[in-house]
This record gives sequence, structure tokens and C-alpha cells, in this order.
Amino acid sequence: MHRILIIEDEPAVRKQMAQMLRFEGFETVEAENGRLGAATAIAAPPDLIICDIMMPDLDGFGVLQALRENPRTALIPFIFLTALGASHYQRQGMDEGADDYITKPYRPAALLNSVHRRLEKRDRQIQERLLGAEEVVLENIKRCKQAEEALCWKTGLLEAQANRLIEGILVTDPQGGILLRNEAFVHLFQLPATGAAEKNHAKQLVWTSIRAKNPEALVEKVLYLYAHPGEFSRDEIELTNGTVIDRYTSPLIGPDGTYYGRFWSFRDITESKNAQVERENLERKLAEHTEKAAGVGRALAHEEDLSNIKNHFVSMVSHEFRSPCRLSTSRPRCWTAAWMS
Repeated sequence: MHRILIIEDEPAVRKQMAQMLRFEGFETVEAENGRLGAATAIAAPPDLIICDIMMPDLDGFGVLQALRENPRTALIPFIFLTALGASHYQRQGMDEGADDYITKPYRPAALLNSVHRRLEKRDRQIQERLLGAEEVVLENIKRCKQAEEALCWKTGLLEAQANRLIEGILVTDPQGGILLRNEAFVHLFQLPATGAAEKNHAKQLVWTSIRAKNPEALVEKVLYLYAHPGEFSRDEIELTNGTVIDRYTSPLIGPDGTYYGRFWSFRDITESKNAQVERENLERKLAEHTEKAAGVGRALAHEEDLSNIKNHFVSMVSHEFRSPCRLSTSRPRCWTAAWMS
């Protein structure tokens, strides 16, 4: 049922018009002056307004202007009904946005005809707007479905690529919800089916912390990073089975600075850590052997020095004993020379 607002300062005219419209099946609302009529229309917009022009306080032109400036009432059909029959008043009313102009005394048939035509036009406009809006909605739904299909395809591709990595990958949203988790992550932390299916990172910490050698430190670091979304972090996690994991995390931040969540990567570095320990042990042993070899070298050098000194001494002594005999073949002269020396 259409609702019609009648703004008329003459009670008899207003009551007669309301009675006629109700008889035709319309719901009516009455206002005795322009200011009250404008307030009534804005508070509860009717389907059509019939308004007198000559009224105290706020005339019909003022009512029309006030309603056309308000988005809630700008498109309501508006019919002027007045005793001012001059053509310039009609032009003024039409120029300011009135839909029709009926002069008093009016013929009921003419008024009803105008009311029906204006309401039919309004209903068609509403239907057209609804159809247009429906088309827009359907087009938006279509685009959303296409975007959703494209997103599903991209997500599937991303998950397939992530599952090919040997590193564990975990992507979470700002609330800690798990957006992506690859098979390497599940294998690395040896998660059971219940833990692997968990969609909240905070709850999954219960499962991952069980595997950690220092679970309190692991949980504390994760909670700290969620409380400080802009921070990057890299550290090592040692598991109870001896596995050592290199953990790296960075925030996911869009071009406009929006925080979309956090990226985590987990790499098994047990072999490299063991190799490092073995290399350090070999270096230490090498240093020890080098020191021992240096000691032996010094001892050998000292022994060689002693041997050289001994040989030199022996050579000198031998020389001293052999030299007199080579000076002469005659024994007396040899003895004389030895005596004199």
C-alpha cells in the first residue's frame, strides 16, 4: 500500500483529500503546515507528497527545496495543489522540481489521475533501479567467483610448489590462522594427523613445542613475534631427537603498509651443525699434532746441534794429534819441535 503525505494548512481541504485517498486504497499522513510536513517527510519518507503552496511559516516552495536537498526525500514524487493558478507559479514549481501542479478547486478525478501516474512512474523507476542494481550485483558476483576461482588456482599452485621444497613453510594471517603449511613442515616436526590439521598457529604450538628441547623458549619467541608484527627474526631450534632447525620469519606487509600476517621457514641444519663440530674437532686435533711436531722438531734440531759440536770437537782433537807428525820425517826434529812448542 502506497503512503501519501498531505501538507495543507486548511483542515477541511486536508481532511476531505485524505478521506478520498483512503477510499482509493492509499494510506495517508497529514501535516498542517510546511515545517511540520518537511520534518514528517524526512523522518519517514512517504511514497508521494501533495503540498499546498500558500502556507504560513514555510510555504510549498520552501518545503520542496528542503526535500530535494535531502538524499532521503530527493526522489519522492511531489504534486503542488494550490489556488495560485498563474502560469509563472506553475513554471516556478516545475523549475524547482515539482512533478505536477494542480489548481484549486481541483477535480477528484484529475487529482487521482495525477497521483496514479506519478506513483506508476515512481514504481517503474524503482523497478529499473532494482533491475540495474541486480545486474550490478550479478556482475559483481560473477567477478567475485572468477576472482575466487583464480585465487583457488593460484593457491593450489602455490601449495604444490611449497610441497616440493625441502624447507618447512608456514604462512599465517594477522590473527595467527594458518594460511599455508607444506608437507616438509609436518615431517620436520613429526606432527600427528591432529596437529597437522590444526588451523591456528597458537594451538599448533602445543604440538611443535612438544618436539622442542626448550619448549618454553620456543613458545615465548613465537608469542613475542605476534605481539611485534614488524620484526624479523632468525634463530635455531633444537629438537628432542637431536635435529637442529634454522628458523626464519618475516612480516608480510603490503605496499600501503598493511600487515597481512607472517612468513615462517624451517630448515634442517643438523648435518651442517654436525659437520661444523667435526671440523672444529679436527682443527683442534691438528693444532695439537702440530704443536707436538714442533716440539719434536725442536728436539731434533737440538740433538743435531750437539752432534755437530761433538764432531767438530773430535775433528779438532784429531787434527792436533796428527799435525806434528806431518811437519818432518826425522824423529829428532819432530821431538825437538814438540819440545820447543
